[in-house]
Amino acid sequence: MAFGVGAIVNFGKELFAAADNLEKLHDKTGISVDGLQRFQVAGDEAGNTIDDITNAITKMEDKLSGGDASAAGALKKLGLSFEDLKGLTPENQFIAISDALRKIQDPAEQVNIAIDLFGKAGANVLPTLKRGFDDLKGAAVLFVAAILQVTLLSQIDVFHGAPDLVLVTLVCVALLRGTIYGAAAGFGAGLVVDTATLQTLGVTSLLLTIAGYWIGRYGETTGRDRTHAPFVSIAVVTLLYAIGSLAFHYLLGDPAPARDVLWSTLFQGIALNLILTWPVYTLARVVLRPPVPRDRVGRIHAVG
Repeated sequence: MAFGVGAIVNFGKELFAAADNLEKLHDKTGISVDGLQRFQVAGDEAGNTIDDITNAITKMEDKLSGGDASAAGALKKLGLSFEDLKGLTPENQFIAISDALRKIQDPAEQVNIAIDLFGKAGANVLPTLKRGFDDLKGAAVLFVAAILQVTLLSQIDVFHGAPDLVLVTLVCVALLRGTIYGAAAGFGAGLVVDTATLQTLGVTSLLLTIAGYWIGRYGETTGRDRTHAPFVSIAVVTLLYAIGSLAFHYLLGDPAPARDVLWSTLFQGIALNLILTWPVYTLARVVLRPPVPRDRVGRIHAVG
């Protein structure tokens, strides 16, 4: 129990430190905290730091404000212009350029355009630009999973066990998107489930937030490209989620039948979740495209 409390405290400290760093970066760059969070999620996945991205945006602003000829030419190739971008915030300018750049088919041309717009930093942040910022797709997938869970799957009983589509989907999304997105997605999905099922508001959100953060960390470090990672993650998280849920309900004075949770239903739940893992992870990879390998971009740049 002491280990669990210590882990939660450390988790909270990391979240507060991350929020403080983003607030300071907002003060320095003028980019909104929401925008910085989106950039950090995309950059973590693509192999760029938030500093890489903000430095590139600063360089872009210098080129745009100075009417740089090479930048104007690059915008023309993207179907954009200075006038199109003038009324946008720097973060939305960056996103608009990313959306247009992803439509360019020639990798070498993508590199040239990025360098014309962002200087040398363009080649560095190209993986993030090509990755894009369509994370609302992940939120939509989790929302659909939550609705299916509370309306259909909660009625399933297989040898006294039931699958948890929300947990499986969250793990798959967090593996692909990282800590910040995993934590935020877990909180949102948990809130939907708690509201729809009229359970104690916040318990599911807290547990899924922690699960999304930890699995996101695993994905960022060693797990994302390993075939067994989704299955290992699902098995471990299903076990820890059951124990965590039991502990929180006990502390809140709710009924917490440990024997039923840990013996009568747990192993069936793990097995059913593992059955769902591969199709859900495959769908998540289609919806949330994996990042462009940085070494590939480097090779393209060298050839160009």
